[in-house]
Amino acid sequence: MPSFFDLLQPDAPPPPPRGAFSGLPDLAAGAAGGAFSGTDLGSFAGGGLFGAFSPIVGVNLRGGPFSDQGPAGPAAGIYRAPLSAKEQALDAARAARRAPVRVGTGAGPIPADVPADYQAHIQRASAATGVEPALLSALIQNEGGFRPDAVSRAGAIGPAQLMPPTAVGVGVNPYDVGQNILGGARYLAQQLASFGGDERKALWAYNAGPGQVRAGVLPAETGPYIDRVLAQRDAYRQAAATAAATPLAAATAPGAAPAAAGGLPAQVLGTANQWLGTGYAWGGTSRAGVDCSGLVLAVFRELGVPFAGRPTAEGIRQASTPVPAGAAQPGDLIFFQNTDPALGPGQASHVGIVQEDGIMLDANDARGSVGRTTLSPWWNARVLDIRRPPQYAAGGP
Repeated sequence: MPSFFDLLQPDAPPPPPRGAFSGLPDLAAGAAGGAFSGTDLGSFAGGGLFGAFSPIVGVNLRGGPFSDQGPAGPAAGIYRAPLSAKEQALDAARAARRAPVRVGTGAGPIPADVPADYQAHIQRASAATGVEPALLSALIQNEGGFRPDAVSRAGAIGPAQLMPPTAVGVGVNPYDVGQNILGGARYLAQQLASFGGDERKALWAYNAGPGQVRAGVLPAETGPYIDRVLAQRDAYRQAAATAAATPLAAATAPGAAPAAAGGLPAQVLGTANQWLGTGYAWGGTSRAGVDCSGLVLAVFRELGVPFAGRPTAEGIRQASTPVPAGAAQPGDLIFFQNTDPALGPGQASHVGIVQEDGIMLDANDARGSVGRTTLSPWWNARVLDIRRPPQYAAGGP
């Protein structure tokens, strides 16, 4: 029976014996470094992979495209060549699809009933894409159900249920939980941007594909999916609002006290937000990692108004002025009762920077990073007091 190569090239000599290369993986590894530029195709027999069947189009690898046009003419060897205009356009289009899309501020509390080991991932993904944490959390709840090993029958992977091509398109490894969630946020942000911020259409596209939305095709299972995600989003929002409706949180809500709309408090909030996602490190005061007091010290140091005294939560507290009940404002510092038996009673072991709507920005080891924390009943039960840094009265630098 004639071989495949005999059928294509009856007069071609038999392929040379297997050489040092076993096939495409070895070829690709060497070609990526340009090691085989100008090499005769026959030496890449690989057990007949190429053999004498030489009229091939060159192996096209990103970072090392190849052509079948060598000095001796077509199919004389494998040669490095520049990308064509069409290839460059395709690469540019792919890069544009992978470019991060931002659709909002990413502000809002992380829902308290989101598993603790997911909260930092959601915080980072929301901060990177602008997708509301409550919406992203609800989407994940209805996709992979906060299961890192979730795999659907269709092959969707992880908490955000990314299909492999989608993961490639948004530039993440779907098997890493943090990247999976970031990929889901990026893809949802793309759909929100594509459909003018319409959350229902964005979720429709996330579940069924943007082509179905443009064609007006709503699969039977997609409508209930959209309703579930938005209902869960609303439940997360309501839980955060309930947690904020406490005496302490009310003091930090808009309208309850003079707002720190400008000046040094606003600068502190702006600078602190730039630290979102920084990892937690006990005793740290740099971008490599911070703890709760280290974050406050680093923010004020960056603004040129460093704290004096002990570099601890209690040291910062002693250097600050108590704020009367009901007079707290964004930018103030909130201190929590000692939970460390090594400290004396009534001393602060944790500090955060008060933001609006019953939220503080802090670094804590439970989350493992700098993030926004809802002032829930659990936190409120442990509040020591709220104080104002002396730098505010001095007017800053």
